[in-house]
Amino acid sequence: MKAFLRKFILFLLLVPVVWILGLFAYVKVIPGFMQTNVRVNFYRNFNTYTFKDIDTVKNVDILVAGPSSGFRSFDPRIFGQAGARTFIMGSSAQSPVQTEYLVNKYLDKIKPKMFVYVIDMQSFSSDGAEGWLFLMNNITHYDGGFLRNVMETKNLILLNTLTYNMVAGLFSKPEPAKYDFESYVSNGFVQYNTPYRDTSVFSVTYSKAKCEFGDNQKQAFERIIDAVRERNIPIVFVQTPIAKKFFDRVTNPDEFDKYIQSHSGIHYINCNYSNFTDHEMWDVIHMNQSGVDKFDHLLIDSFTSWKLLPIKR
Repeated sequence: MKAFLRKFILFLLLVPVVWILGLFAYVKVIPGFMQTNVRVNFYRNFNTYTFKDIDTVKNVDILVAGPSSGFRSFDPRIFGQAGARTFIMGSSAQSPVQTEYLVNKYLDKIKPKMFVYVIDMQSFSSDGAEGWLFLMNNITHYDGGFLRNVMETKNLILLNTLTYNMVAGLFSKPEPAKYDFESYVSNGFVQYNTPYRDTSVFSVTYSKAKCEFGDNQKQAFERIIDAVRERNIPIVFVQTPIAKKFFDRVTNPDEFDKYIQSHSGIHYINCNYSNFTDHEMWDVIHMNQSGVDKFDHLLIDSFTSWKLLPIKR
């Protein structure tokens, strides 16, 4: 009996060791884009710089949150010329559950004069796993709120990746992936350096899709609004332009608009009804720098007309 107990205890001690060694071997051998059970390299990007910079930010005029369509659309240089200091608290695939975590962690520290939330319809039907993977691979410290959110997602890939990163973090900090076609500018903004990468995406036929409202995402969205309102910070919701064919695939955009507009005391801009063309898009969901210039000046005009900030045009 004692021999059995010793072997059983040894087995229990060896399981996590073998698991961790297996995770490391998997990440080192399997190319990032092929990784399925652990997702690390493919999910590292310029967001690493964003979450290094954010610890030095406070008292900005505009705090922007949301997915990649946010940190690729708000150019702090353009807003700076209009007299507004801007920081983009964005991350790839950021859905309301990630935004809520970031709002709870940073809103009181940054103390913005205005909160701009970049929303996309598909994020409301997401389970949030993709967004946690991007955050997980681009931040250097996991606090209790982050760990709790990841565990509540109940996703084995998240658990594997979290375990790998926590052990790897004992030896080195994550370095962002770097690509020639884009560059990190400042204050959370990532700029595309070329007008297009692949124009074939504009000729693809996209299947029709309905915007669904997942309970966890919708509830997180409502709590974000409550948290910002409690601090008497003006809120603006923005949909950035996407390629017309990609936008037209959604069967119920009006339902989504009505839901957003049902919240009193907020401003909402859906730029998919504005005059943007595919020539101002880098791909189907992100603008090139020409589109960003046009988009940012449109927002500056709107913010000025709403008297949200003393912005000069």
